[in-house]
Amino acid sequence: MKPIEIKNLSYSIGDKDLLKNICMHIDHGKMVALVGPNGSGKSTLLKNIYRVLKPTAGDILIDGKDQDAYKHREMATKMSVVSQEDIGSHFDFSVIEIVMTGRFTHKGLLDNHSDLDMEKALSALEKVDMRDFHDRSYLSLSGGEKQRVMIARAICQDSSIMILDEPTNHLDIKHQLAIVSYIKELGITTFLAVHDINIAANACDALMVLKAGELKYYGTPEEVLTKEVLSEVFDVDAYIVENKETNKRNILFY
Repeated sequence: MKPIEIKNLSYSIGDKDLLKNICMHIDHGKMVALVGPNGSGKSTLLKNIYRVLKPTAGDILIDGKDQDAYKHREMATKMSVVSQEDIGSHFDFSVIEIVMTGRFTHKGLLDNHSDLDMEKALSALEKVDMRDFHDRSYLSLSGGEKQRVMIARAICQDSSIMILDEPTNHLDIKHQLAIVSYIKELGITTFLAVHDINIAANACDALMVLKAGELKYYGTPEEVLTKEVLSEVFDVDAYIVENKETNKRNILFY
């Protein structure tokens, strides 16, 4: 039984096929990067997984069970999501209030937040370097600060699966590296769309490469990140070096 398993997934709008017969799975505790050019279907695939969109054909299994068989609260205990949409932008909540919404799935309808909930929320903010902002208005934050708050909210949810759509957008280099590293250390199943190939190469166990809605390659960074693949998928020339400090691949473009 796999945390995420996709079988023959297609998604269309009218006569336009945005995803075409995708088959893949992610093993327990693995971090998998979804990469590809703009418009390749990355966000569309993730939205099908976290049920914003409904597949035209095929199946998505979460822990061996059809995703549609889960009630909303039950799914939220299994899967946390950091989307590109700013869900807090319409409400002037404090940072800690935003993060604490990640605890709702663990509460009864009329339950108040506990000391444990507050402890988990503050700990999550600490991990994304935002604890000192806990009482700030969310709307007063920069784009990168808001992104870190949304990641803290997902961490606070304590799910076994995390889906992230461009989580390093708006972040400076320090926070890109620190947050991806921390999420990996959680040891949960993680599926994230990223544009930075080097972050994917250094942090992720496997890469899934989409182009024009088709799954082109799926394998380890060493298997997938070749000059030939990068040229075919991204239409760029690349020079690949082995980082002697990390024994990971670094991609240089020219």
